[in-house]
Amino acid sequence: MKVFFLGAVAWAVILANPLDPTKGTHELNIVFLYNKITSKASITAWNKDRTEILGHSCSHFLDSGNFQNHPVSFEVHQNGAGNITINHQTYLVHQDADILGGTSCGRMHSSTESLVTFFYPFEDMQVK
Repeated sequence: MKVFFLGAVAWAVILANPLDPTKGTHELNIVFLYNKITSKASITAWNKDRTEILGHSCSHFLDSGNFQNHPVSFEVHQNGAGNITINHQTYLVHQDADILGGTSCGRMHSSTESLVTFFYPFEDMQVK
């Protein structure tokens, strides 16, 4: 997990350049990482293919840049169970797409870190 966390941070630094403005539907891959030892959290929003970072925050909330008008927040315990709120709509962290309304979510954890992934179709989002 530490390798994944460090890799995500490195990609955030390399790929955090603004994107060309477009509107339409974007399938987001939102990743929440929580370090149980330091109690630090981060959110990284990727495009569907995980080739571009659309937003990043070193907290439980992502509400700047592309997400200023479409905030993302995680309310989860240290093993990743709980809720994610996107654009004022709350979802249960659950792997069953029927419970989530057609989207998908997953989580895994160890004694030192937790990871939650959430795939979300974001309509009419202007990507900067």
